[in-house]
Amino acid sequence: MSQHHFFTKLTPDVVESKLCEYIRENGFDEPVVNPQKYEVDFVLGKSVAEKTEEQVAETLTQEDNDLDEELEAAMESLDKVAMKLRITKQEPTEEVKEGEEEDATYVVEFIGKNEDTFRVAKAVDALKRGHLMFAIDEELPTVV
Repeated sequence: MSQHHFFTKLTPDVVESKLCEYIRENGFDEPVVNPQKYEVDFVLGKSVAEKTEEQVAETLTQEDNDLDEELEAAMESLDKVAMKLRITKQEPTEEVKEGEEEDATYVVEFIGKNEDTFRVAKAVDALKRGHLMFAIDEELPTVV
């Protein structure tokens, strides 16, 4: 298990769909969802669109406002973080008494694909404190 994870009692479909919704709402690259498993490959951060030859020619006559916007977009693209979200069912730690049903507990892991572990940790923390906070079960242990 990775160091970037949390536990939830929500179904994996809910967590997966909320993550994909967040990615689409923010205009990030389309996430790749594995239909057989609860895995989503995604990138947080925006890509800088390549310029056409006409746009390159116009660059020579750009005003300061245009250059500032272009620089800001380029800086945003440096913060791109590639990750994988994996949701697995946690094995029960105690025996369930006969006749009782146990609520399933799931482990939601974030696996960074970038070498920059600081940016990955920062992105995971932002997701956990923001858009996915509703899914974190505070009553469950944070470490296995």
